[in-house]
Amino acid sequence: MVSQRTLRWSLLAVVVLLGGTMAFYLIRTSGLQASVGGISVLGTEADLRIDKAHMVQNSKGRMEWEMWADTALVYRKKDETHLQTLKMRLYSREGKPTDITAERGVLGNQSRNIILTGNVLIRTSDGVSMRTDALHYNPKEHLVATESPIVLEGETFRLTGVGLNGNTEEGRYFLNEKVRAVITGTENRPAPAQRPGAPAPGKEAPPQAATGGKTP
Repeated sequence: MVSQRTLRWSLLAVVVLLGGTMAFYLIRTSGLQASVGGISVLGTEADLRIDKAHMVQNSKGRMEWEMWADTALVYRKKDETHLQTLKMRLYSREGKPTDITAERGVLGNQSRNIILTGNVLIRTSDGVSMRTDALHYNPKEHLVATESPIVLEGETFRLTGVGLNGNTEEGRYFLNEKVRAVITGTENRPAPAQRPGAPAPGKEAPPQAATGGKTP
């Protein structure tokens, strides 16, 4: 009979082998690196569970994006990885970061396209924030898009609309429709330049003699 110790080590070897195989399947695309806190082989539709996953995508000698997720479920047949409680950091050519957080995400194992859902929040390095319920990110083209309602906020403005398209590499974003804007923070703007000889703000100009009249 096979001893319990031998059986335990045999099962551990199978877990490590399958886990290594699935991890390779997940990161086999060139440039993607991954570190994990734990790997579990599942007997469900999902092939693999990864806890505390951290993935980094490099291209042409520079980091393009990195992602952290509390949990990642790898589905080999679907060619998808389902993520829970995740954060992404996208890097422009100049290295400026754009941070994205969401409750859930679905990552294409080969395409690397990702769909984010649930309290999606984008924060740019320029201090602009965007909130929506769903967002699609194409890392190859550096494009983000949504058809959901979205709110953009900066230090002096607040925009609302439905649908957005943007390029994270260029830092340009466009609302599609039903756009409304509110300009705020005007009290912090510098006062307009005064004309030479004009009175200071809050002071009245001295009375002038009427043209053609007699002076006293």
